[in-house]
Amino acid sequence: MRRFDSRRQDENETIPDFEQALRTLHREAWPAATPDQRDATLKRRFEVGTDFHRNDTVLHARDLDFHATVIKARQFADATSQSRAKKRVNFIDTRQKSPAQPEWEPLLQGFKKMMAEALQPLQRALRSQPQCNAPRPAASTPPQSRPATPRLNPPPRGAWQNQQPRNAQGFR
Repeated sequence: MRRFDSRRQDENETIPDFEQALRTLHREAWPAATPDQRDATLKRRFEVGTDFHRNDTVLHARDLDFHATVIKARQFADATSQSRAKKRVNFIDTRQKSPAQPEWEPLLQGFKKMMAEALQPLQRALRSQPQCNAPRPAASTPPQSRPATPRLNPPPRGAWQNQQPRNAQGFR
């Protein structure tokens, strides 16, 4: 909440970036806010946090919601040429490219080298195992190392062995 309330537009920050930062901070601070509460809070913070807050006629309009206020700020920035350019860093590749070697060839060579290094322990392990061509025992025979499972609950003594035979009507 404190980060949201103290958030201001940075010197090199564009209006869309500032808008997104406010939305993210608001979502973190008040995840259960209603849409009306969210809109009013975001609009107030946007009006105060931009450089346009000095010019009261630019953004302060009671009938506008947050989205309309952001659009109005973008229009004002474009009209007054106050939009800020985003600083960018461009990486320039100064390596010489040989015409015979495609651009993806170094990637392929690196991938092959990485795979060879990763598979070496597996290949060594496979080579060290004895080659055995004998057929494996059938799955139906139990392995010798595992004991037969004991009967956990034997039937009670005389439960059905000592019963009297039933007659034709089903009585004893």
